[in-house]
Amino acid sequence: MENDYSKADALFEVIPSFLRKPEHVARWKNSRESATFRFLRKPVNLEEINKYRHPLAIWRENNTFTYIRTEGYYDTPKDERGSLSLEFYGYHFLKLWITGERKHAITETATFFMSLAEKKEERKLLVIPSNRNDFDFRSARSQFFKRFFEIDPTRELHLEHMILSIEQSVFLTTRSHSVKLSLWSCTVQDGCTAFVDHLLSRESSFGSLEFAWSPAISDGNLQRLFQSDKIEHLKLPRLKTELALLPFSMQLDSLDYRISFESFLEADFQSLNIVAKKLYLDVYHEGGIIPPECLLSFFRGVAALGHFVELSINIDSDHDEYYFPVPDSVVQELIRAVLANSNMKVFRLCPESLLFYWEPHSATLLKAFKAHKELTEFALIVHDEELSFGPDFIYLRQLLLHDRKFTVVNPNGPNCFANDSIEDLYSLNHFYNGSANLVAEPLTERSSLVMTTLMEMASEDFQRSSLLLSDHVDVLCELVRFAGLNDEHLVRNDRHQSTHQTTVPKRRRI
Repeated sequence: MENDYSKADALFEVIPSFLRKPEHVARWKNSRESATFRFLRKPVNLEEINKYRHPLAIWRENNTFTYIRTEGYYDTPKDERGSLSLEFYGYHFLKLWITGERKHAITETATFFMSLAEKKEERKLLVIPSNRNDFDFRSARSQFFKRFFEIDPTRELHLEHMILSIEQSVFLTTRSHSVKLSLWSCTVQDGCTAFVDHLLSRESSFGSLEFAWSPAISDGNLQRLFQSDKIEHLKLPRLKTELALLPFSMQLDSLDYRISFESFLEADFQSLNIVAKKLYLDVYHEGGIIPPECLLSFFRGVAALGHFVELSINIDSDHDEYYFPVPDSVVQELIRAVLANSNMKVFRLCPESLLFYWEPHSATLLKAFKAHKELTEFALIVHDEELSFGPDFIYLRQLLLHDRKFTVVNPNGPNCFANDSIEDLYSLNHFYNGSANLVAEPLTERSSLVMTTLMEMASEDFQRSSLLLSDHVDVLCELVRFAGLNDEHLVRNDRHQSTHQTTVPKRRRI
């Protein structure tokens, strides 16, 4: 019954001809839909719109038009100028372009559609002006954000090129729960003064905060923000030289930071107190030769701190012609830094950069990381697999057999190497870890899980069957005992039937 607009309880009707002006008709690229609709009633939720699985253009009485791209369709309006985009990510994907003559009407329509969202339908929301010019969102007041957090406080809110009011910024920073907030090239009326005031007075965690491109916050308020200890994760763009090193000493769990190479070069990492346990550092280099002494200082500082759980370092450049070999001294200092951080789980080495040539050292790194007890993920770009991993992936194979929890990844994903034997080894290691993790489950639940796994995933694989049963000997004993009881029960039944047949006299015919 999809795409049926004529039912008694239909949600849409085609708008009357007097409203169907050329500029009011949906113009979709490569789309089958040319009509424009209006609501006959308020939808129950966004899913009621999304279920039509068809691009739609909806007119509302405030003279706004909303072009809706539902799941499975990728058409966009030919002319998106002046529109506001709402992108819902979650159980279903739904994207709305809202356009109109008045921004107040556009924000009113955006608030209307936000009121239809439900928890199962969305985990992340992006609000982005289509023309990337600042969009005055102040007329939406706080109602839009209130509904957003009412549905699910754990969801992520991403705003781009928005002009926000002081009231809205205060609302965002005074939630009683942790939030996930991204502000990309946004403007706040007071430069985030009230935002930081309330952030500094919070008693509970704020959650995650991201500024990108041109920060919405003034330099003075940014310095004040660095005094807060209520932010768990902070992501920052490049800052002015006088501010560049301040984020490192901020009291937080995770820092994702893009820093200029000049500031990176001037930092004395051996004396710098980096508080974050998870550090994602993106160093931007504008050309020239990178002195290895800078990297040596950085890795020595990492080794001295010794508290990192995750560490990612990427060095990017606007000059592709620069291509630096990595000195052995830097490689050895890197290894010492990773091993000195005994609790490190993840280490990403230039996952997106071609600036440094690490591949000749890959085998050395893989061999060294075998000594780390907690490291489970190592990321780097690989172009020449034999150079990086040896003939037939021998160096990688040795590491994966030594530590079954280990994965080697690159930006394309964890299993990016075109080698069947490595894929099989990852699969076996995944099974191995899953079996080991079951040990913590109660025996009654574990017995069922082990039996299901044994029958569905390991029935024709002796290695996996033996691995599973060796991890769960108590379950095996239960199965053997149960089988023994069944055998004894069958024997008793056979004996009983035999006795019954010999003792019961046969009926005589009369």
